[in-house]
Amino acid sequence: MDKKEILKEFSSDPDRYYKVNLFQEQGFVRKSCLKCKRFFWTLDSQRGLCPDDADDTYSFIGDPPTAKRFDYTQAWKEVESFFVKNNHTSVSRYPVVCRWRDDLYFTIASIVDFQRIMGSK
Repeated sequence: MDKKEILKEFSSDPDRYYKVNLFQEQGFVRKSCLKCKRFFWTLDSQRGLCPDDADDTYSFIGDPPTAKRFDYTQAWKEVESFFVKNNHTSVSRYPVVCRWRDDLYFTIASIVDFQRIMGSK
């Protein structure tokens, strides 16, 4: 079964595959994008286009979802405190040498830390 077939099956029975109590509690609705036809979840029942639509890129700018304002460091501390409150351990920053890739000296801030080593790559 490829991705296309899986999406078709999951979309045919969304209550079975996508039903999440949080969505119902918070008032989310499942919509089909008028442009690309993919399904998406939204709090806006009048919304017709998915967030991936090029006409809607970054529509939240100028209309933030919360009243809280953070600079970069404050935002990071807020995220860190969430994880610590939920039984995760905060680890001090340190450089990670990227020994498994010869084109990077240090890991970049991404999934690179978790990539598999394949052959000499």
